[in-house]
Amino acid sequence: MNPETMRGLSTQGRVLLAVVAVVMTVIVVSMLRRRRLHEEYALVWLALIVGMVVVMASEWVLWKVTALVGAKYPASVLTLISLAVIFFFLILYSTRISVLSDKVRDLTQELALVRAELEQTRGETGGPKAGR
Repeated sequence: MNPETMRGLSTQGRVLLAVVAVVMTVIVVSMLRRRRLHEEYALVWLALIVGMVVVMASEWVLWKVTALVGAKYPASVLTLISLAVIFFFLILYSTRISVLSDKVRDLTQELALVRAELEQTRGETGGPKAGR
């Protein structure tokens, strides 16, 4: 199948993607302004939005990617790309969570050592017990 014999996205599909792109852009910029989203993630989301708009605007790009992947239908490629993006974010966030979990564990252990040292110091000097 090629672009001459089969159409890509319908007008309704293009309008829907345009609306989704605008809404996503507003959400990303709003979250960035309120400091609820870091710049590095905002750039990733904005790049995804730009990619979505490019695919939406150019049927040729969609068909070229479809041919490159070896798929029959553009919807298959869009699904594959969507799954790849989801997988990317799962790996990214799993890595971030692992790093933060290690930091929390290390800080908790350090806090426990500092508290124990403080209690030992107060016990030696006869001062009041450390409260929690």
